[in-house]
Amino acid sequence: MDMICRNIINGLCNKNVHNIIEKMGQNRFRENFVGGLFSGLTYSVFEGEDCIQYLQEYVPFHLPQIEYVLREVYVPEGMGESRYFANPTINIMDVGSGPATVPLAFCRLIPKYIHKHRFKITTVEASEGFNNMINVFKATNTNESVEIVNNLKYNILDDNFINDESPFKIGYNWIIIANSISAIGQGRSNHDVNKILNNFISNVLYYSDKVLLTIIEGSLKQYFDIPTYLSEIEKIGFDDLKIMKTVSSIDCQEEFQYIAYCKFYKTKYPDYYKPHINSKSLLLELK
Repeated sequence: MDMICRNIINGLCNKNVHNIIEKMGQNRFRENFVGGLFSGLTYSVFEGEDCIQYLQEYVPFHLPQIEYVLREVYVPEGMGESRYFANPTINIMDVGSGPATVPLAFCRLIPKYIHKHRFKITTVEASEGFNNMINVFKATNTNESVEIVNNLKYNILDDNFINDESPFKIGYNWIIIANSISAIGQGRSNHDVNKILNNFISNVLYYSDKVLLTIIEGSLKQYFDIPTYLSEIEKIGFDDLKIMKTVSSIDCQEEFQYIAYCKFYKTKYPDYYKPHINSKSLLLELK
């Protein structure tokens, strides 16, 4: 079946992103893919057809949500000059990548702005099903400014990840944790989450002078109180990390129609998307 994306016609999307998602979502029209499969589930690793349902149920909300934050952090006042990154190459670690939503967001954002950077992204994703989607991105993407250079099969809570120095030797400029901090926070206090991030980011900073940490979430409180954590993260602080600068957007609610009419997905909200966006970006260095 040919896919007709109204957002391409309206200039809200582009063929590159369209083709990537369309190839990721094989068998996307099966009726059982959407309908609350994940209700009541905790953060298990999705596999097989569950990954396709995740793509259909969550990416319509996560993609514009992530784009909003990346635009606010990366592009000041739409001028195309980054406020944080001087070098032409920006090395990014995308923690909890899922179906490569952060790279997709960059691919849809970057053509809209004048920019001077190449984004080299290392994805961190334990699920084999999502890894397959990441590989689809790598094989299909035609945006030369956005590249997935490495795909690590780790969970951030995996001790082997923290103890393995090789993933960190690239020297990262930007760590993005989009819709995954709640999984780290499940059953933990705000202080405990900060200790986990402190350990992880300290390893990153062993090979970098400073790093921008961007946390993006919705309004979910079922597993972890995101708005409270993000509002208190500076007050809690980090054991080994100094906060140099903060970019904050707590509980911002925006209406997006970027993919309202795309036939990539079945969705419970076909007319518009108005997600809550809770995010904070911290520029960090070692104390």
